[in-house]
Amino acid sequence: MIVTFATGTLPVSRWQNGRGETREICCVGEPGQPFVWRASIATVAGDGAFSRYPGIDRTIVLLSGAPFWLRGDGIAHRLTLHAPWTFSGERALCAEAVSAPGLDFNLMTRRGQADGEVTLQQQSVALASAGVALVLGGRWQTPGGTLTEQQGLCWQRGASGELRPESPDARLLLAIIRLSRDR
Repeated sequence: MIVTFATGTLPVSRWQNGRGETREICCVGEPGQPFVWRASIATVAGDGAFSRYPGIDRTIVLLSGAPFWLRGDGIAHRLTLHAPWTFSGERALCAEAVSAPGLDFNLMTRRGQADGEVTLQQQSVALASAGVALVLGGRWQTPGGTLTEQQGLCWQRGASGELRPESPDARLLLAIIRLSRDR
């Protein structure tokens, strides 16, 4: 199954710790059970603690706004535009030196049930396993039609097709999810 989305139409909810907002792209899991994997776009408006998620591996990518620091638990990582960074959800991290509101993409996978990889693409890629694609620039042809900046798609197992750039400025954030039961 393939679902397309536009970031501006995604529902907004509060972070788990109540200190920010998120727009959920998709959340995959069994009803009444914790998610297996989840993708969202969060607003980081100022300094503060990130929500902790025990048993979850996270990848974050700054989509817009100024770079800022993620610090805590012996970590000092500067989050810069379009550079994926993976960390353990148990980590007690705080955003520091946030000089202006920005957006970041978040991929969360439940350890032992799924893992994910987030990359930036400018060339054609085939849909694999499950995942999320978000257009960062230009136009992309997808199984769901042509998508432009701030549009994307989410797919589950069994989806097929290809994501192809249609313009010279085409850039795509691609998150590929591998479920443990499929390995």
